[in-house]
Amino acid sequence: MYWMAINREPMTLLEFKEDLLTQKSSGELLGALRALQRRSLIEKTSMQFTQQPVVKVLRGHLGVIWSMAFGCNGNILASCSLDKTVRLWDVRDGSCLKILHGHVDQVTAVSFSPQGNVLASSSLDHTIKLWNVETGEVLKTLASSAGRLWSVAWNPNGKTLASGSENSEIRLWDVSTGECLKNWRGHSRRIYAVAFSPVSAASPEGIGATVASSSEDETVKLWNLTTGDCLKTLHTQRLYEAMNITGAMGLTQAQTVTLKALGAVGDIIQM
Repeated sequence: MYWMAINREPMTLLEFKEDLLTQKSSGELLGALRALQRRSLIEKTSMQFTQQPVVKVLRGHLGVIWSMAFGCNGNILASCSLDKTVRLWDVRDGSCLKILHGHVDQVTAVSFSPQGNVLASSSLDHTIKLWNVETGEVLKTLASSAGRLWSVAWNPNGKTLASGSENSEIRLWDVSTGECLKNWRGHSRRIYAVAFSPVSAASPEGIGATVASSSEDETVKLWNLTTGDCLKTLHTQRLYEAMNITGAMGLTQAQTVTLKALGAVGDIIQM
């Protein structure tokens, strides 16, 4: 079942809902989409919705695209995919500049160095690769014993990288040596993204900077880069957060599992 709305004029949320076309089959919808000469995006500005034309569509990957990143000059875009490749694109004309081969499993994240001349990529093959953006050559491969890697990010000082893994571990890497400097644990499930706070004027080398990590455990954690201490854990309150079900009677095992997934704590009495 699909819905489609097309309107070139600003509209309110109520008007947007009312502007939905009648229900169409997938075949009818695909035909209508093919007939459109210019595809459009719906963007929200305050409570107004307007459509903006898609400037360019970049095609070439043969699988899901997991991540993208712009180079520092804004003209180069890197993308990575389930197809085990990294692609470099010129966003001005949409051309693919290079296809980077080297990973042997899905490439999950890409991140440019602050200078833009080196690209880091993380993969489910347990490695991070550093690529020369100009030549496409692999400069270094960092091998992780922490399992499959889902994320990678450059420190703004350009000297270290952070990675997040399948086994809930964050690692800090020395770019020049490839050595793992530190590893932190605190999440209970895989880590999908890591990010560094910007370098401040008071700390140009990034000393005392913060690393953020997001996880499948539904939390974001903030870490002190120097000490590795978890500074704060961010999470939304679940429906039954901290509700104590100890001693509750008459609940099935499935109901208990659901309640705990929604934040309940304690043990029930089995009948």
